[in-house]
Amino acid sequence: MSVVIYAFRSPGSGAVYIGKHEPKVDPTTWHRRGHGRLPDGYEGNGVVVPRFHARHGDRVEWRILAIVPVADWPRAEQRAVHLARLLFGRRCVNRTEGGDGFTRADARALWADPVVRAKMTTALKEARNRPEVQWRMGASQRAANARPEVKARRSVANKEAQNRPEARALRSAQGKARIQTPEGAAALARAQAVAARKRRARKALAPFRRAPAVQSPGVTVWHAPCGSPLGIAGPGRH
Repeated sequence: MSVVIYAFRSPGSGAVYIGKHEPKVDPTTWHRRGHGRLPDGYEGNGVVVPRFHARHGDRVEWRILAIVPVADWPRAEQRAVHLARLLFGRRCVNRTEGGDGFTRADARALWADPVVRAKMTTALKEARNRPEVQWRMGASQRAANARPEVKARRSVANKEAQNRPEARALRSAQGKARIQTPEGAAALARAQAVAARKRRARKALAPFRRAPAVQSPGVTVWHAPCGSPLGIAGPGRH
């Protein structure tokens, strides 16, 4: 498996962040530059880069700096961070020298330890209960939900779920059960009365849906379907 050394750049502040990513697909076919997320949808971990995406969305720039074997990524990331600091100075927002993260294998081995897993789970629960963490998580989720591609995927998934036979059968059963209650029967009667009023209104206004036979200042005349003229006095056209 290969590791991607990438750079994300904020279009607002010009801040640059260097990181590494282990994609689940072959990254050798990726373009070396683009906007938004990486080609497999990755937007970075931690705090800094997700803020780039929350604020600027698809305007965030990315560059693939290197694609290296898993064993070589620490040195490659350190070189990339060093170069970015030389080029961008304080706009390189990496806090460490790089090369000190985990691979997937490292993370799996760490979480396999029951003691470590219990401590990490407790720490994560405590962090999620803090108001500032909840606010950041909510802001990140709202930003993600506002992206057009997320809305499109959710719309397609909702339509597919609603059109499944078991979903239609469940809605039908729920509707039948609801109208058996006094509240449901009353709601159904109100809905039927509103529908009847709308039908009567559409029938009464049907003559007006065609072009008027006579239209002059002060009067507009339609011919009803039966042939009798129907006149409405009004400002007309001048």
